[in-house]
Amino acid sequence: MTRLLALSLCAVLAASLSLRAEEPPPPVPQPVPDGGGADQKKIGELIEKLGSSDWDERAAAEKELEGIGKPAAEALKKAMDGADDPEVKVRAKRLLQKMGALQNAEMTDESFEEMLELLRSQDGVAWYSSSPKPYFYLYQLNEKPEWSEALKGKALAPRLAKALSDESGNLKRNVCYLLGEMAAPEVAPQVAKLLKDEEMMTRAIAAFALGKLGNAEVVDQVIVALSDAEKQVQRAAAMALETLPSASAIEPLLGAMASEDAHVRFEAYYSLRSLTGQKFRFNAFLGADVRKDSLKIIEEWWGKNKAGFKPRMPEKREEVGKTHEEERVIEVAPK
Repeated sequence: MTRLLALSLCAVLAASLSLRAEEPPPPVPQPVPDGGGADQKKIGELIEKLGSSDWDERAAAEKELEGIGKPAAEALKKAMDGADDPEVKVRAKRLLQKMGALQNAEMTDESFEEMLELLRSQDGVAWYSSSPKPYFYLYQLNEKPEWSEALKGKALAPRLAKALSDESGNLKRNVCYLLGEMAAPEVAPQVAKLLKDEEMMTRAIAAFALGKLGNAEVVDQVIVALSDAEKQVQRAAAMALETLPSASAIEPLLGAMASEDAHVRFEAYYSLRSLTGQKFRFNAFLGADVRKDSLKIIEEWWGKNKAGFKPRMPEKREEVGKTHEEERVIEVAPK
């Protein structure tokens, strides 16, 4: 009887174990997105690094935040609106734009006038003698979405161009630069009027902006600027003529290649080479005798080819940097 009871109990236990073995395993708990825990802490640390004094650390943090994407959007918006460091504000805004997390705001009349006051209050443009293009820094333009968004397109250009008649040199230079970046060619005639401005830097920035706008209607006015009393203006005008294809620019550029200023000579040579498509041998930084012989060969070519000459549309000029600087001393054999 005892043995029978024991066997029965073993059978019941075996059946129970068999049923348990056939049951599916319990589900593995899945991580739940944490809106305010460790992930957000990590995001906060990365945002703080956007203002690091180390460029590599700033760039790495921005790249990592871009990889995180929209889960970082809320923290980035707070940083864009409230961070003390302007570098953090700018990078946070750029990240939000990339992930499509910013709504375009309309530019009201009040906001537009406020932006003009900012542009009038300080000079955001600088141009160093060692650089072939000006430098612009006015981070406050990124503080309001409606400003930065409007300055990305061309729609605001005609309205902004009206400010070029203002008495403020700061405003005229800042607006000139911004219009050049907008690449709205219809405002070129208004910009060209500043080639006669009493301030040298305003004339130089106007010439540079006309090159960016690429409206050949103003080429004659830019050619006149090649004879400006200031070398910086001459240099900007020589550079601008590259993007204003006109046969009438060739001889003035040849004249500028005989300038006493090496930078003017180089910019004139670069534009002439681009417009003609000819890789002439000319080094703007060599001695006068060597340059004279090279220039004579180019002038002879022009004498044979100017009848019916049609300028070539320019290729994109290389960005500022080592390559551009090195190119100044490279001689290219003529075709």
